Amino acid sequence: MLNHNCDYTPYEGMELTGYPVIVISNGEVVAKNGRPVGSVGRGRFIPRGKSSLIPE
Repeated sequence: MLNHNCDYTPYEGMELTGYPVIVISNGEVVAKNGRPVGSVGRGRFIPRGKSSLIPE
C-alpha cells in the first residue's frame, strides 16, 4: 500500500496501528487517503552519493 518508486522498502512487513490520511508539503496537499494528489511535475530530484553504511 506504500507509494514508492523502488522495489524495496524498510517498512515491508511491519504492522501499523495507524496510517496517515493526508500528507502536506510546503502547504500543498500531495497525498490524501493513500493516493497521490499533488501537481504533475512537482518536486525535484536531489542527487546523493552512495551511503557510507553500505559496504562496497
